[in-house]
Amino acid sequence: MVLMQLSDQDINNTIMEKSLKELTANFTTVRDQLSFYTVFERELLEFKDKFDRLRSLFYSAQFCHLSKDGWTVCRGMIYFSADKQNWSKSRDVCISKGADLVTITSQEEQDFLVSKIKETHWIGLNDLDTEGRWVWVDNQTLEETGVEFWFGSGQKEPDNWKVEDPSGENCGSLGDSNGNLHTWFDGSCKKQKKFICEKKN
Repeated sequence: MVLMQLSDQDINNTIMEKSLKELTANFTTVRDQLSFYTVFERELLEFKDKFDRLRSLFYSAQFCHLSKDGWTVCRGMIYFSADKQNWSKSRDVCISKGADLVTITSQEEQDFLVSKIKETHWIGLNDLDTEGRWVWVDNQTLEETGVEFWFGSGQKEPDNWKVEDPSGENCGSLGDSNGNLHTWFDGSCKKQKKFICEKKN
């Protein structure tokens, strides 16, 4: 009787062990499939984001033309200067056109502007009032826009370098003289640069 019970127990243990192995194998298969679909979904979203940005840049590029006074006009409200001015004078020129230095508040806008320049340009960013508190010409702070594209390799920006100008670097530009056009730099407001104006609707 005892031997029969032990034999039955062995059989049950064998069946349970087999079931456990099958469940473990099924779990592993399902987990691997879920992992694949998670990666696939993430890559699909990344691809869609890149596609949307490229499409936006493509359509935006269709609306740029050279105006009779030498400005490149895009989207009907972005103006790229042909001449160079210091930051303050650049802003005066923009205002005289019913515009102001450009405010960058999205990756799409950053990408669009970068695609249109071949050298550094002034943008509407400064910390003239309070060192380290960067503000756009429309009084938005970087904290409010939630968007920053400062140069961040090696000597990080903004660095308020005072070798060329003892008053420091208090004005922002898109790109620098070394051809790093995809990021922002702080520079002496006295420097002569091309600039980007923006007219709000």
